[in-house]
Amino acid sequence: MKWVPKALLVVVVILAVAFFYNKYRVAPKIIFTSIELSDLDGKPVNLQDLKDKKRFINFFATWCGPCMGEMSSLNQAAAILQKENFVFICISDEPVEQLKFLQEKAPRLLILHSAKKLAQIDVATLPTSYVLNHQSAITFKKTGVLNWESAETIEELKEAAQRSEEHTSELQSLTNL
Repeated sequence: MKWVPKALLVVVVILAVAFFYNKYRVAPKIIFTSIELSDLDGKPVNLQDLKDKKRFINFFATWCGPCMGEMSSLNQAAAILQKENFVFICISDEPVEQLKFLQEKAPRLLILHSAKKLAQIDVATLPTSYVLNHQSAITFKKTGVLNWESAETIEELKEAAQRSEEHTSELQSLTNL
């Protein structure tokens, strides 16, 4: 019976590690239609209006060093994928005044403001990025920084945008095993 408290402690530690790993290292499933967005002039933006484009969406904050570090890479990837009908959207919940300088720093990115705090839409790690295909299905998700302009990443984004909703569901069910 002496082993019971130790076994219980091991189980609790394993569950805690799994919880925090999922919360901070796995991009959450987001219902993008539920996010109230506006451009930097305060005009409402609906992501469904961009449905004819392949949408790359990045959640960020200006206080996040890794987020700001990858802005140049995102801007370059947007330039490369422009001919593939991609739009690169960067979303923050910070005051619009703090976001306006990014338009000059990364002119190919569509910088949007979220009315909800990112934590309210379950984004716990910054940066967190997604690709939505034409059916608005999430076909790619990533937490953390990546070299977005690398040839391998560009190819992965192109492939992700072409995936169908059925294929995406299959991939997600395989990764949830």
